Amino acid sequence: MHHEASSEALPGDNVGLNAKNISVKNVCHGNVAGDRKNDPSVGATSFTAQVIILHYPGQISAGYAAILDCQTVHIACNFAELRGKIDHHSCKKLEDGPTFLKLGEAVVTEIVSGKPRWVERFSDCPSLGHFAVCHMKQIIAVGVIKAADKRAAGGS
Repeated sequence: MHHEASSEALPGDNVGLNAKNISVKNVCHGNVAGDRKNDPSVGATSFTAQVIILHYPGQISAGYAAILDCQTVHIACNFAELRGKIDHHSCKKLEDGPTFLKLGEAVVTEIVSGKPRWVERFSDCPSLGHFAVCHMKQIIAVGVIKAADKRAAGGS
């Protein structure tokens, strides 16, 4: 559909956009477009996520810092609070407030980033609601966003 008009774009579609009074130099990687009147795009400095540890030789505890790859942005983040270990097959809670995580374990955690980041809940938009956690250029965990605190972050 090269150079054809489209009335709708769905998640995962690669589209070009022409906007009046906006220079191509002002559009950056990671920018977000949305419906300003009905559902404005705002950044979130923290969000609740379900994370599965895939590859990490040691233990991960609260305060662990890593790089989060979410959509097209790579951003530093912290595992602020480990809320509970869960069974990654049935999602049943196994333990409240664990002190650490090991390889193969799943957890519900609060993730905090240094600056506001636009995120979507997995239940609202599956193709935009997942992420990878990287350490030393390796993916150590993957996760889905369960909820985001967008009220205090302001616009992005």
